[in-house]
Amino acid sequence: MFIPHNLVITPDIISNSNIGRSIIEKREIWGEGLVTYFGLTAFIMMVKKKIVSTPNKRVQFSEYIDLLPLSSREFPVLFNNKELEYLNGSHL
Repeated sequence: MFIPHNLVITPDIISNSNIGRSIIEKREIWGEGLVTYFGLTAFIMMVKKKIVSTPNKRVQFSEYIDLLPLSSREFPVLFNNKELEYLNGSHL
């Protein structure tokens, strides 16, 4: 499988965005781990806001954002034991 580089949200893309640069400035306060986490989270939120505010315009990464779960209950890491049983035999 080949995924074009311009369709991947990379640390470089995040750090070159306005929100990424703002968060990187806080590196000494938050530490590298939180900067990475906050950077990705804020970047996704920024893209989502662009999608919502410009519904008739194509926004880079909108296809990726559209695939994300709408609620945290859709993440297997948060499943209860009964829900996890349904995943037995799957690739997850």
